[in-house]
Formats: sequence, structure tokens, C-alpha cells
Amino acid sequence: MNIFFDNCLKFTYFTLAVSTAMTTYLLIFIGTLLITACGFLWYFKKRNALLQAVFQQRVAELEDTVWRLQMNPHFLNNCLNSLNSMIHRDDKESAARYLTSLSRLVRRLLEHSEEATITLADELDTVRQYIHMEQLRFGDKIAVEIAVSAEIDPESIIVPPLFIQPFVENALIHGLLPRQANGTIIVEFLMTDAVTLSCSITDNGVGRAQSEKDALPATNKSLGIAVTCKRIAAFNKAFGRTLPFAIHDLVDADKQNAGTSVAIQLAWVPVE
Repeated sequence: MNIFFDNCLKFTYFTLAVSTAMTTYLLIFIGTLLITACGFLWYFKKRNALLQAVFQQRVAELEDTVWRLQMNPHFLNNCLNSLNSMIHRDDKESAARYLTSLSRLVRRLLEHSEEATITLADELDTVRQYIHMEQLRFGDKIAVEIAVSAEIDPESIIVPPLFIQPFVENALIHGLLPRQANGTIIVEFLMTDAVTLSCSITDNGVGRAQSEKDALPATNKSLGIAVTCKRIAAFNKAFGRTLPFAIHDLVDADKQNAGTSVAIQLAWVPVE
């Protein structure tokens, strides 16, 4: 009888040991399976996120290309209209100087035509050339100041090409010229924070309300500004940023129109 109970007890211990071992192995198997599944899920989630980021960047680059293709003809059309007006006035000397400046500017645009981004230094050079062309037309009636904060190295950061000129042109044509007096445009660059570049274009012109009231010619005005705003948004989108854009109407102490200020924010992107 004792032998029988001993054998039953041993069998019970053996069964419990086997059951415990099987439970342990099963838990290890399930744990390994869960870890592997989590690993695959993490991998595919990470992979999809990377693919989505690449896709979004390519879409943004494509959008920018489309807007640039619209922007360059618009810009050149305005320049040719200016040249045409000089020819009609029989101002051959001014037309010749303007044509020389225009050819230099067109050459610069062609150099950057295939590039989605350029350095801020190149963009500033383009704007200065454009300003020089307009000063050939309007002389001392306009003054443009460009200020870059000391902590910004224009050679070390990239921006979308030709993103300042449309706002300078708009401030000149629709803000300063209707004043019938000398006017000033100030273009200023500041480092808002470690990842954001701010640009403001401020003029002391008649202001938007007065411009609309006077029904000033606005040929291609909306196109140039609208296209540029979309290009700026596409640039920021390509680098994972959504940044505000604003136009402010300025007033003096007497609450009279005192000009317009455009505030642009760009993703801070260093030259690689």
C-alpha cells in the first residue's frame, strides 16, 4: 500500500513538474510572440511614418515647382511691361540701362530655375538687383533698406527662391507710388528662435484700404502674392513646419493709414 501511495505521489509531482514546465514554455513562447509582434508593428509603423514623410516632402517639392513655374513668367512679364513703357516714352538711355539690369537678373533666375531652394545670400542679391532696376525707373522716389540680424549668416541658410521680390514690388507699386512723395520699404530678417527665420517687409505707403479705394491697377497683383504665399507654405511643409503668415495695416497717431507690413516666417534650414 505504501509503495502504491509513493508511486501516486511521485506521479503527481511529475505531472505538476511537467505542467509547470509546459506553462513556463508556453508563457515564454507567448511572450516571445508578443515581443516579435510588437517589434513588427513598431517597424511597420516607423517605416510607414518615414515613407509618409518622404511622400509629403516630395509633394511639397512638386507643389513648389508648380508655383515657381507660374511665378517666373509673372515676374518677367512685369519687367517687360516696364521696359515697354520706357520704349514708348522714347527714353532710350533708361531703357538700355534697364535692359542690361534685366538681362543680369534673368541670368540669375535661370541659374536658380532648377533649384527648389537657394541661400539667403543669393535671394538678397536677387532682390537688390530688382530694386536697382526699379530705381532706374523711379529714381529717388523710392528707397529700400535691407537689414539682416547679426546672428544670421545669409550664406548658411536656405530659402525658397524669389520669395521677397513680389512683396517688395507690391509695396512699391501699390503703396509708395500713389503717395506722390518719396517712400521707403524696409526688409528685415530676424532669428525668431533656433528653428524659425522671420522676414518683414514694411512700407510707409498709402495702405491697402486707400489702394483699394483708389482702384489702383492690380494687374497680376493677386497672382504674384497668392503664388508666393503658396510657395512659402510648400517650403515650410517640406521641412515639417506650418508657420503663420500675416499682413498688417499700419496707422499713425491720428489713426490714418501709414503703410503696410508683411510678416513671413520660414523654417530655419541650414545649408548641408
